Amino acid sequence: MVALIACGLVVACGDPAARHYNRGVIYHKTGRVDLAVEEWKAALDLSPELTEARHSLGAAYAAEGKVEEAAATYEAALRVDPSDAVARYQLGAAYEDLGRTDEAVAEWLRAAKDDPTLAGAHYALARVYAERGQHDDALRSYRDAVAANPSLAEYARTDPRLDGIRVAITSEAADERP
Repeated sequence: MVALIACGLVVACGDPAARHYNRGVIYHKTGRVDLAVEEWKAALDLSPELTEARHSLGAAYAAEGKVEEAAATYEAALRVDPSDAVARYQLGAAYEDLGRTDEAVAEWLRAAKDDPTLAGAHYALARVYAERGQHDDALRSYRDAVAANPSLAEYARTDPRLDGIRVAITSEAADERP
């Protein structure tokens, strides 16, 4: 039965890389991150272009606090596909965790350009810009984030990292009410 569930996770079960990837997803969902990581690595050994495996592997490393490994995984993903906006966004998050904020901003800008609907990239930019006192840039990025994902508006109202633009956010919300 587990094999049947795994078949629908990524691609055809006849593909060995997909089988490894799917097993990794199942291991991850059952809390066996160590085995999930091994399966995703095996999938990438067989099929380096398997985007889902790179994203999953990078996220697992990041969740385990292995930020250098996460960054390296996302960098590898971008060598395979430079237009992978999700990997670029996640690489920005890893860079931020490593204290490389300028590089994080550069990745988020590129991710937002490559995929304007990637709300997380816009929101990350809004946060950093607000913290830096770049209020016009922060507000513009905040608006782009909310346009991509309206549920972020409520979250942003209480996010202390956006204190620098709180008045503008609050007044925009008031203007939108009937």
